Amino acid sequence: MCRWMIARVSMPVLFVVLLILWSCSEDNPTQPKSLSDTTPPDTITNLKATYSTLNSVTLTWMAPGDDGNTGTAAQYDIRYALSAITEANWDSAFQDSSESAPKEAGAAETCTILDLLEDTDYYFAVKTADEESNWSALSNIVCRRTQPPDDGTPPAAITDLIASDPTARSVTLTWTAPGDDGTTGTAYRYNIRYSESLIDEANWASAIPVSGEPSPQSGGSVEHFIVPDLLANTGYYFAIKTCDEKLNYSDLSNVVHTSTTPCFGCWMPFGLGMTRADKIDPGVSTLAVNDRQLIAGGNFDYADGVPAHRVAAWDGNSWSPFGSGPIGDYGVNVAAPYEGNLLIGRGNDSGTLLPILKWNGGTWLAMGGLNGCIYALAPYDTLLIAGGFSVYRTGERIPIGIAAWNGSYWSDLGLSSGHGQSPVVFALAEYAGKLIAAGHFTNAGGVAVNSIAAWDGSSWSALGSGLMNGSYQGSISALAVYDGNLIAAGRFSTAGDSPAINIAAWNGSSWSPLGQESVAIDEGISALTVHKGRLIAGGNFTSIGSLTANYIAAWDGSTWSALGGGMNNTVSALTVYDDQLIAGGYFTAAGGYPANCIAIWKN
Repeated sequence: MCRWMIARVSMPVLFVVLLILWSCSEDNPTQPKSLSDTTPPDTITNLKATYSTLNSVTLTWMAPGDDGNTGTAAQYDIRYALSAITEANWDSAFQDSSESAPKEAGAAETCTILDLLEDTDYYFAVKTADEESNWSALSNIVCRRTQPPDDGTPPAAITDLIASDPTARSVTLTWTAPGDDGTTGTAYRYNIRYSESLIDEANWASAIPVSGEPSPQSGGSVEHFIVPDLLANTGYYFAIKTCDEKLNYSDLSNVVHTSTTPCFGCWMPFGLGMTRADKIDPGVSTLAVNDRQLIAGGNFDYADGVPAHRVAAWDGNSWSPFGSGPIGDYGVNVAAPYEGNLLIGRGNDSGTLLPILKWNGGTWLAMGGLNGCIYALAPYDTLLIAGGFSVYRTGERIPIGIAAWNGSYWSDLGLSSGHGQSPVVFALAEYAGKLIAAGHFTNAGGVAVNSIAAWDGSSWSALGSGLMNGSYQGSISALAVYDGNLIAAGRFSTAGDSPAINIAAWNGSSWSPLGQESVAIDEGISALTVHKGRLIAGGNFTSIGSLTANYIAAWDGSTWSALGGGMNNTVSALTVYDDQLIAGGYFTAAGGYPANCIAIWKN
């Protein structure tokens, strides 16, 4: 009796125990993952509205996780509104009904919201929940405008364009803004162009487009724009077209004409300047004047877009190739007139090409008897003097640095350098009736010198104790005669017994620095010339003492000054042509304006 009663009592209890055990088992799919899960998915911070049509906007984002940024969330709530969405107005925003189930954390998500109004701004946001309905915070808010209906009406043509206030580099344009459709609304974009010839519909595409045009204001507003980067003293035509967001373009505006003012105290380019077919390091290494033409030599294939291999001539109006013949692909280091002909020296120390070429009016002829890399050519008395690196007479292979041509053969003038090095001559000049040779050498005709020496036609002499760079002889790249003094420039720290950084003056008996001892050029000087009473120095420097001078500077006899904004890279050649200062080198801008390797200083 007692055992039956226990059984009757125990069966319901056992059933309850079994029920509890079953409900707690991992095989029960309705059991919550964890009764203590309170971690929501991460907040979406990379929501983007990437595309729109007339009635839809496509959203993208990266899926967060179930707990923070791990696992897979349970659901998204995507909402949109006509004003910015906040936590306060979240419940009143429209809810999208097409949300798909979230992907695993880190996966790319995409959703397209449909049935939107045309030409309307919409704001979008997303929240994410896990299976415990732990909701994330509000995502970042994005805005996108749906497309307007098809629009075939372009903006009206501008009819009151005015060009005014010209400077040497710019012209100001003024006009009344048209609308989006005719004269109403707000247009999408302006297309402003200019040309040195009259602009019409036929040549509109070839006119030069400007950059940085203003965004159109509403129809009827007054617009202003300054067209930059123009050439000085040049006439230009200007015109505008306007388009709407459907790229419906207006007709051509009225065409206006004005001229920029002459340039004073500024740099001007020579058209497109010098370029190479392979676009690798074009440059101008030498400038000379020959038979009323400006000659440029260097490492280029085009002059203002005209094919001109390594040598080009400017006649005052345009560039042209200078001659034809076996110039080869070595860069031209120096060009110099000689007995009515033009000579060029090129960079070749392999012995495979003769380094000096003479133009005879019809072709280039190689001058035999000398090999090496030629950097300097100059007449002296009845001789032609050539200097360079690894220079030697054909068949001898003994480096001599400098040689003299008497019309029949080359003579060794007897330079040498210590430590087994080849003597190098970078510059030649005539001063006080003597030939001055400068470069990097220690002996001239048996006389001990430091990188500079004077030759009177029969013997060499030193110029004081020369130029030193610390305990070693300096390297001199350029010579000029200014204010009765011989000017030497390059890389050195002392001239004679005086501290002189990279440039110094020889008065016939002693050396002195140009300016105070504290005025130091921070890098080397590679070119010198004299223009309108000032000594001009060009090279690889950006300052002289505390003065900012980008690669070029002027000395007036007492102080240094910058020439405008200078260049953006090395100046390696200087000359004066038609009373204008010409600079050549490896720069792509002069005075802040495009100028490929060659520019004119206007003052």
